[in-house]
Amino acid sequence: IRAEHCRLRNARQTAREPENRIEHALGELLDRGEGNLIAQAERTLVALALERCKGNQVQTARTLGITRNALRTLLARHELR
Repeated sequence: IRAEHCRLRNARQTAREPENRIEHALGELLDRGEGNLIAQAERTLVALALERCKGNQVQTARTLGITRNALRTLLARHELR
C-alpha cells in the first residue's frame, strides 16, 4: 500500500465525519423515542443557519438551498425571527 492511498482514505473518512456526527445525533433522538423529529431537526437547522448568516435571510436561504419565501415560511412555522 502506498502512502498516497492512506492519505486518500483518511481524506474520505474526514469528509464523512460531519455526516457521521449527524447520523449519530439523529440515531440518539430516534432511540429516545422523541416525537416530531423532523420538525425538531428542521427548526434547529434553520435556526443555526440564520445565526451563522447573522440574520441575513437571503444568505440563509442560499446556504440552505431554498428560496427566501420558503425560508420565511419556515421562520413563521417555527416562530423564529
